[in-house]
Amino acid sequence: MNGLKGEGYALKSDKNGVVITGNSTIGTFYGMQTLIQLLPTEKSNNLVIARCRR
Repeated sequence: MNGLKGEGYALKSDKNGVVITGNSTIGTFYGMQTLIQLLPTEKSNNLVIARCRR
């Protein structure tokens, strides 16, 4: 990816969902870890993750 080094990633979100693009497998893993950290810690019935694709 342009501008990202070996383990870099980009995390973009909008009303349609979240896209994580990693420069490597490790970069994608780090992007997923960041997304997990952004999720609410309290139980909620409103969290929807529509799809994940590789």
